[in-house]
Amino acid sequence: MKAGKAQTFPIDEVFPDRANLSTLRAYRTRENLPQKELTEKIGIPRRYISEMENRTRVIGKEMARRLTEILGGDYRALLKRSRTS
Repeated sequence: MKAGKAQTFPIDEVFPDRANLSTLRAYRTRENLPQKELTEKIGIPRRYISEMENRTRVIGKEMARRLTEILGGDYRALLKRSRTS
């Protein structure tokens, strides 16, 4: 792995018992960061975080980048997993 490049893993490999867990929730859980603290750091209402984690609110590119600045990880993973079917 090159220096400065984050390594990513599929969510079902990291949390096999929680295959339906959203990528955002997985990143937040990994960092041991409650929704309330994340909303304070990012400056959005708590319900937005909840909606994004439950995949009822789409995560845009800019928001994904802001979230991963705080939580780490690849912002593109948030974009892939946030779309509702």
